[in-house]
Amino acid sequence: MEEPDQNKSVKMPTTSTNELWQRLTKVHHFNTTVQTGPGSKTGWTGTTTGTIELVQNEKNDQLDFIERGTLSTPEGKTLTTSNHWQWSRTAEGIHLYHRRREEPVLLAELTASAADGSFHSQSPHLCGADVYALRLEIKPDSLLLNWRITGPKKDECISTRYDSSDHSQV
Repeated sequence: MEEPDQNKSVKMPTTSTNELWQRLTKVHHFNTTVQTGPGSKTGWTGTTTGTIELVQNEKNDQLDFIERGTLSTPEGKTLTTSNHWQWSRTAEGIHLYHRRREEPVLLAELTASAADGSFHSQSPHLCGADVYALRLEIKPDSLLLNWRITGPKKDECISTRYDSSDHSQV
């Protein structure tokens, strides 16, 4: 049996909630790609590119992303889109809310993973019979948000790349 090397250092992730929060405050552009799996009956496929208006409330540790973009479908259609997300910093991590209705809907309580430094939803978000799981990675030049959605009519992967440059691509 091999003895453990006492001089060997264990690499710990450097990602923290504060680092993620600082990166979120610099986001200005997004690119979202939706891919459907064989079980999907939604027809959600396409790419949305756009800009983000940031509204920061430092007193409450809240940051709103108001997204405006253009969706391009594989069939060549283009549609104007908008979305409103709210990020909140807490002692446990960062919470993500969807603000399409008057009251925010909590989608994920994100905590850092000790294994790889990414952030994961503590538990999946349930919307009717649909299950939404979220993973967020901090990349050198962007944030990558990956949703996996499954349910009786859903089988989607949604990848959004957030960045502060003028060239957002997934």
